[in-house]
Amino acid sequence: MSGLTRTRAIFEEGVAAGRHAGAQAVAFLGGEPVADEAFGSATRDGVMLWMSAGKPVTAVAVLAEVDAGRLGLDDEVASHLPGFERNGKAGTTIRHLLTHTSGFRAAVLDHPRTPWAEAVEAVNAARQEPRWSPGERAGYHVYTSWYTLGALLETASGLGVIEATEARALGPLGMRDCHCGMTPAAWAALHDAGRLVATLDTTQNPPADPGYAAEAWCTNPKPGANNRGPAAGLVRLYRMLLDEADPAGTLDGVRVLEPATAAAVSSRQREGLEDATFKATIDWGLGVAIDSKRHGRELVPYGFGPHASDGAFGHGGNQCAVGFADPAHGLAAAVVWDGMPGELAHQQRLHTTLAALYEDLGLA
Repeated sequence: MSGLTRTRAIFEEGVAAGRHAGAQAVAFLGGEPVADEAFGSATRDGVMLWMSAGKPVTAVAVLAEVDAGRLGLDDEVASHLPGFERNGKAGTTIRHLLTHTSGFRAAVLDHPRTPWAEAVEAVNAARQEPRWSPGERAGYHVYTSWYTLGALLETASGLGVIEATEARALGPLGMRDCHCGMTPAAWAALHDAGRLVATLDTTQNPPADPGYAAEAWCTNPKPGANNRGPAAGLVRLYRMLLDEADPAGTLDGVRVLEPATAAAVSSRQREGLEDATFKATIDWGLGVAIDSKRHGRELVPYGFGPHASDGAFGHGGNQCAVGFADPAHGLAAAVVWDGMPGELAHQQRLHTTLAALYEDLGLA
């Protein structure tokens, strides 16, 4: 496997600068492993925080229910969650949720502390933003629509959101030790084994622990934020979505999504729209961002670096993680850090790290 010489130097410089203490990086080319490394204090099997980088797991679980015929991409959300249509949200579809074009980016709740059922109800009661027609405007929904997607997953599967995500996505994908929320028993097992990695706020000196690895955080379902696992687990999702290792929609011979559904994930479902949250033009597939340098800005928020092709797709997590695939190169990769150094510092770290990764792998 690659020694990731340039990438390692950037990780080590980040350790010296106090931006993180450890990190993981995993990459596959054409379905073959080319990198699986831990840097600094990290271990390869550490269960690390992904934050929003895990949102595509929920998206895949929902799309599995679409393939099963229990949900439809163009179904109105209210047809499955009565009451959601309140306050101007009638007409919002599941496709709108997955493309961040719904228009209800805020709700009255203490995210992420509000318990699951209360949070879902608060989001159901959220108001549509003024002058926002779903599907015609775009703005990244940090948490609201992901509670709704989790509730849809519960309704379609008949399972709790944690169990449904495991049954429809994490389990079939073979994403061992990966969680989108976890049971108290799972938390205790990982905690007792010393495998839960604390993600620290490194803007503080000394770094502060916001409690992301604490039981209260880990066991309260939050599909838009409470996602974690080793980088080796996250990369499996993107291997499934590539054609290189297996036919689209399968991984290790297990079908997770129908081929057309897997292909739709990374196709531009939303194109050329200014994102009202990120203040940049960002294209989206179904639950994933698509490389958007074509719109004239190289450092796109939570992008995939300067060498990524126009069709690269994936998702970043707040100052801590990224998972993505680049079909032009047959690349699937994930990088996770244990330090949150502030938004600007992370965007620079992400950009330079992914540039180095491509260079180390001979793709630039």
